[in-house]
Amino acid sequence: MTQMRNESSSDEMAGSGLVPNLRIWLSVSRIELLRDLRWLRAQDYVLLGTVVVALLATPGLWFTYRLMIDVGESFVTGSPPLATATTLVVVGWMFTVCLFVADGAGSNGEIGNKSAILTMRPVRDIAPGLLFTEIVKMAPYVFVPIAVVYLGLSVGVGTVRPFLSGLALGVVLTVSSGLIGYPIGVTLLGGIRQYRHLKAIKPIIGVVLGITYFATIFTGGFTAVVDIVRPVSTSAPLGWLGALAFATVPGADVSSADAASAVAATVLLVPVGIVGTVFAARHTWYVEEIANGDGGTRDSTDELDGTDATVFARILGSLCRTREAYGIARVSLLRRYRSPASLSYGAFPLLGAIPLFEQLLTTGSVPWYTPWLVIGYGGWFAGLAFTANVLGNQGRTLPLLLTSRTSGLQVVWGSIVAATIVVAPVTSVLAVGSGVAANRPPTELLGVGFAAPAVVVASATLATGIGTTFPRVTTVDISSSKNLELPSKYTLWLFSMVVICGAYATAIVVDETARIVATGLLSTYALDVDPSTLELLSGITIVLLVAGIPVSCLRAARQFDTYRLS
Repeated sequence: MTQMRNESSSDEMAGSGLVPNLRIWLSVSRIELLRDLRWLRAQDYVLLGTVVVALLATPGLWFTYRLMIDVGESFVTGSPPLATATTLVVVGWMFTVCLFVADGAGSNGEIGNKSAILTMRPVRDIAPGLLFTEIVKMAPYVFVPIAVVYLGLSVGVGTVRPFLSGLALGVVLTVSSGLIGYPIGVTLLGGIRQYRHLKAIKPIIGVVLGITYFATIFTGGFTAVVDIVRPVSTSAPLGWLGALAFATVPGADVSSADAASAVAATVLLVPVGIVGTVFAARHTWYVEEIANGDGGTRDSTDELDGTDATVFARILGSLCRTREAYGIARVSLLRRYRSPASLSYGAFPLLGAIPLFEQLLTTGSVPWYTPWLVIGYGGWFAGLAFTANVLGNQGRTLPLLLTSRTSGLQVVWGSIVAATIVVAPVTSVLAVGSGVAANRPPTELLGVGFAAPAVVVASATLATGIGTTFPRVTTVDISSSKNLELPSKYTLWLFSMVVICGAYATAIVVDETARIVATGLLSTYALDVDPSTLELLSGITIVLLVAGIPVSCLRAARQFDTYRLS
């Protein structure tokens, strides 16, 4: 295998220049697209997730459509918000570049069956095909919102001429961002593979970036991003995108030369992006992992036992109290560290942040209930991702674990500690931060700070009892080479309802505004309940949920101790 790789590499380096074979890389792109399409058609969960995403995004698209009608009418009246609109176009372009970077740094940064394909064809014929494939795959995510934007704009100005700008903008935005972002992502993938420490912290970087993104939305930081981008969005070359976006819109005072420059710059980027992708792929696809300091690669099972993790290991051990519980917690964290995809299904409710994003765009602030949404989601995620499938999460080690000395209580406690040590600090920070952004009083911020970790622990514990009552010990295939241990659908629905009721009840007890709003909502359904009575009922709900925590824990432990494999 090494000899074959070296021969292929030598042939590649001795090849005639960097000019790819157009017929070959178009064939590669066509085959990759067909493979992805066949894979997608066989993935029920991915298709279901796509439908859910589409349904959740519909209100946001409708709001955008109505907003763009008003923007179109402002072009007719002679007072268009051209500077703000141009800035948002540039922000959208930057976001698309980041998506391409993440795409190239992930599994899409490498060709399948690499050893065989690179033996037959050089990298310069393969890499451009992957680049073109990823640009085509990104196009729907760009053109759908652009179509909605320009539909509203056309209705507002009373003509379909804006669609010409929308079509040109969609092509330029998708192609230019792909030509810049994808080679950068492939280069990052090579660096991650070459250096062990980068490879070890890759999941951590992904989590941090994801938290930063959603924290920006929840805490009102998007307006600060817009303010930062505004100066560069009005000058070349990024300002050319704004000129192109409104070149055919009646009443838009933009330069035709700038719009043409955006198209010309994209055309000039094509050979640059192709050559950059070829160079990045040459490095990434042939790179060898470098062992740092120990003369070899370290066993992945020691990732949490190194000197860098000593403090974390001590904290984890002090919380677990027993060796068996520590082992369960450590394995649970390692599995999610190595396979972040096992946490991805828990990200779907984050699409519910679309209304918050809408309010952020229109008012520059977040609503008063944002901290409680963060707390509710944190509790739901902790339970669903870590403890709602205690039996299934053990995977192939379940038979060995059932015959070992480890008790059910130790398994349950270790799973709860793993969920708490990761989710509770993040939830607390985001909840308090969003409370500050929502201008909540200090007393409420204090209540939010205490409620966040309590809800996470309570939710993780309640999930153990529900999950062991309706267990799923089989995996769900999400691709030909990847499968996940997901909770059963009964666990998902029942646990979600428990978390929603608990979050509502906590908010009503702690927050006076929540009591007033809830009372008003009930009155619309002819249910006249005064705030004090509602607070009492919510308190009873919380007491029942708290009482159910030890019951759920003990039931889960008993279910584990008495579980028998069929």
